[in-house]
Amino acid sequence: MSFLSRLSLKKDPKEIIFKVYQVHCEPVKALSVIISVKRGPGQDESSPQTFDIATHDRKTDFTFKRVTTFHYSKTGQYQNKDLTIIVKQLDGKGRSKVVGQATMNMSPFIGRTNEKIKIPIKNCHIRNTVVFAAITI
Repeated sequence: MSFLSRLSLKKDPKEIIFKVYQVHCEPVKALSVIISVKRGPGQDESSPQTFDIATHDRKTDFTFKRVTTFHYSKTGQYQNKDLTIIVKQLDGKGRSKVVGQATMNMSPFIGRTNEKIKIPIKNCHIRNTVVFAAITI
């Protein structure tokens, strides 16, 4: 939505707390991944998570926090506001490469606290990659 079309809408700044508490994937060989969460120009990354053929689930404690402005019309309907979850695979030299991502609309979670969600990472090069998170807005 363009800046000019949002001028007539009401603004409602809110704090987003997006906590990734578990990552699941089924690699065919040992690897390390980083979970990156992006909202607008702000982006944070988790510490590397190591997986192998036998280890498919990793607990993590990664939190993405931002204040963002939600816009809503006179009817009280919030406009969509996207959050992107990016999965990056590390190579042996410490460089990362994006292997999958998912985008979710945060508007339905306004007013909710620690709402647990499961986010499948579509078209990911690592089989069955899923991010488990809790969102508070």
